[in-house]
Amino acid sequence: MMIVPAAMPQAPATMTPEIVRAARLGSIIKGGLQLEALEQIDTIVLDKTGTLTLGSHEMVAIYPASGVAAGDLLQAAATAESVSEHPLASAVLRKARMAGISAGRPEHFAYTLAGIALVLDELAGR
Repeated sequence: MMIVPAAMPQAPATMTPEIVRAARLGSIIKGGLQLEALEQIDTIVLDKTGTLTLGSHEMVAIYPASGVAAGDLLQAAATAESVSEHPLASAVLRKARMAGISAGRPEHFAYTLAGIALVLDELAGR
């Protein structure tokens, strides 16, 4: 791939190499003013669905509340996600399979304004 910088009236000559390098790495920078504005940024908020991911989600850790076994929490999460359409459901189900935990089917499942609501009969009494 060859990148030839066209006229960039907002970019001083010292910025041109950085803009070309960024383009080679897959980033498009409009001009020097935009590049200089990055210095003032202290927080960046990005959409979680693919902006920084490789297109494959992974659950890397489980932090249960005190008194809750990690396996029970993972089984409850896997059961909830077994009927979910959320993109992260596959990561939860994959983690459960890797841990040898089978996901059940919830007795009741519904989408709510706060997320999901479900009844997990198989974990009752633990």
